[in-house]
Amino acid sequence: IDNAVVSSYLKGILLDEDVSGNPSSNNNITNSSFSSSTIGIHILSGLHNLLVNNTMDHNSAAGLFIQSSSNQVINSTISNSDTQGVKVTGNNTTLDSIHYFNNSGGDLIVSGSFSNDTRISVINNIFDSPLGNYINYTNISYTSNALAGTDYLLSWASNPSLLPTQATSMNDS
Repeated sequence: IDNAVVSSYLKGILLDEDVSGNPSSNNNITNSSFSSSTIGIHILSGLHNLLVNNTMDHNSAAGLFIQSSSNQVINSTISNSDTQGVKVTGNNTTLDSIHYFNNSGGDLIVSGSFSNDTRISVINNIFDSPLGNYINYTNISYTSNALAGTDYLLSWASNPSLLPTQATSMNDS
């Protein structure tokens, strides 16, 4: 899929199993825009999908939801989502050069499944102020595991405070 403009659907793009139960794998989604949907792009079942130069904006649940393993997202912008920018539960996900801003429920949420860890690589991800103008931002790169049954969230904050009593900083992971 290249140069698509998708707006106002339940899911802008859904990658799922075919009627025979085979995952939707090895897809390329490039230079496209997904907005005003519940979820911009949802990878429910599929391996080795590549998303490059896409924009996910003003989606009500998530700009991007990745539930399957070994997918890559490169050079994309995820902004103005009502709940979360990106949610990842799929193992071995790579997020490279992503620009996040103004996602109400957090920019990036990584969740370990009930029985498995979720490994993620984040490379040069920009967590920007709500205006998305690169004036007040953080650039983060890391590789981490969300342990089975745990979640963590990354987001830009205008006034960072002490961690809640039951939270652990990224530095301690």
